[in-house]
Amino acid sequence: MHSKVASFFEANTFLPFVNTLTASNPKLYSPNQVLLGSIWGGPIAAIYYLRENFIALGEVDRAQKTVFFGGIFIIVLLGLTPMLPPSFPAIIIPLLYCIGAKQVVFAKQLDKPAIAEHELFDFQTNWRTLGVGTACLIAFFIIATIVMALFAGLGLIDLPDMPAAASEAN
Repeated sequence: MHSKVASFFEANTFLPFVNTLTASNPKLYSPNQVLLGSIWGGPIAAIYYLRENFIALGEVDRAQKTVFFGGIFIIVLLGLTPMLPPSFPAIIIPLLYCIGAKQVVFAKQLDKPAIAEHELFDFQTNWRTLGVGTACLIAFFIIATIVMALFAGLGLIDLPDMPAAASEAN
């Protein structure tokens, strides 16, 4: 057995949840699936993938903490983003949370070789990773739009005016 898997189970006295309806092994997102899915799906996707992995590993407490602290991160992100200077490189924030999510998988969950060698776990499909990422991306756009409209309504931020061509069409 892979040494990381062995040490993981020595430190945790639980048996992973097994889906009794399909008799299949719990499925985990690999570190690269978490990274790429988070790049595509945004911070909500990163939180979702980490949460699902913790649940599959039987660590419900860590799954709940992931949702709690992830929610705080999204609120802070949406609150601070409009206040960043225009010269701030837009790629920095997504890179930080995507790489951070991947590092959580390496540090607190199982990496790809450990998942592959472990007889109790399987990989999530790349199609599921893409589908979840797409749903999370849409959800994040909706939430961000609502929050930005709320901030503008409260006078906390100024939204740019619509371009002339767009305002003439309306």
